[in-house]
Amino acid sequence: MNLQGSDGSCFTALSRTLNNLTTTHWKNQRLGATRRGTLARLSQSSGDGQLMERLAQYLDNLEDMFFALGLVGERIRRALQLVVIVIASFLAQFVGILLALSRPPLALAVISLLVVGMLYRSATNGRFGYHPGTG
Repeated sequence: MNLQGSDGSCFTALSRTLNNLTTTHWKNQRLGATRRGTLARLSQSSGDGQLMERLAQYLDNLEDMFFALGLVGERIRRALQLVVIVIASFLAQFVGILLALSRPPLALAVISLLVVGMLYRSATNGRFGYHPGTG
């Protein structure tokens, strides 16, 4: 692809390419008659300001597309995180049951440590009005 225009500048080739892209894009869309007329006038004029405005619009659309993909990726990440948490929970319950069936005294020791830990956390959480160290 030749990146130089008829006068040897890359800007002329970029301008022609963007003009062709916008003209093809708007022709492919079915727009109302008043808007089609406005767009036809915009595509026929070759002012640098309008070209830069079209370039800014393309870059803005590109940015919006990347952020939309990021939002979809965030939803997928949250769903996968939920699946991993559910699987880990079921695995912990299964291991606890196996431990209780094979070695009951060890299972009792583990569960008592977990209960003490949960009680300590609920006591120091601050929801119930107890704040350690405040007197």
